[in-house]
Amino acid sequence: MNLLSFGSVNRDVVYHVDHIVREKETISCRNVTTGIGGKGLNQAIALSRAAGSACLAARICEKDGELLVFLHAQNVDTRFVEICPERTGHAIIQVDRRGQNSIIVAPGANAGFTPDYVERVFTEFRDGAVVLQNEINLIPEVMKKAHEAGNLILFNPSPFSDAILREYPLELVDIFVVNEVEGGAMTGEREPEKILRAMLEAYPSSKTVLTLGAEGSYFADRRVTIYQPAFRTEVVDTTAAGDTFLGYFLSSYTKNSDPKEALRLASKAAAIAVSKPGAAASIPFFEELA
Repeated sequence: MNLLSFGSVNRDVVYHVDHIVREKETISCRNVTTGIGGKGLNQAIALSRAAGSACLAARICEKDGELLVFLHAQNVDTRFVEICPERTGHAIIQVDRRGQNSIIVAPGANAGFTPDYVERVFTEFRDGAVVLQNEINLIPEVMKKAHEAGNLILFNPSPFSDAILREYPLELVDIFVVNEVEGGAMTGEREPEKILRAMLEAYPSSKTVLTLGAEGSYFADRRVTIYQPAFRTEVVDTTAAGDTFLGYFLSSYTKNSDPKEALRLASKAAAIAVSKPGAAASIPFFEELA
């Protein structure tokens, strides 16, 4: 099955700090690095490294042509990437000594998608699987057109906004991938099993993957609930861990429809990702899971 990540591209500036800065506090960082990220790009790379290839629908500034070179080197198909005059999205990331992060995103070009662009993408991309997150505009339009084109839709509602999500046609989503914060906000529940039940009650035709970090992950649909423990590893940087998990889960699931194996591979890939610094740079190749 063809795989498409429809989403954001960011230039990342990462500050390595002793702790995440608090209100009214000024701190110094140990060092600063730059990189390439954005959930759309990260998920495209995760899909490509898991499946061998994937497509990306995104917008980048005309001054950032080297990003296309980078994507081509990752076996990411860029035929749907639109070159535009707006600044490419930008993220400021703090990473503390425990590997936990705090992120500020400036949308830039990620907020400039048009209905005509969405129409063009789904005139060509049909009967595949589309990954969406919440870092771009026109999500309702993308969901509708992706559905009309016969695509499976996986939605990761990050960054989360309850007010915005109410405007989305979430009944069109085939698979939700949420963490405990997002799942709790969507359902009003706090315990994993209750979150899963509430998601199935609200979206009975959808499947839900619930990620719990070091506590593992769940898959649930109307027939089965599956739990996967996390693989233990030394945490260096959690940036892109969720994107890695998502890409490996969807790649495996669309190949064999086995959620248990998909959870296992996704969990192993995410454990490798958190053991490395960076966003896209931390996403493992399939061979690393052996």
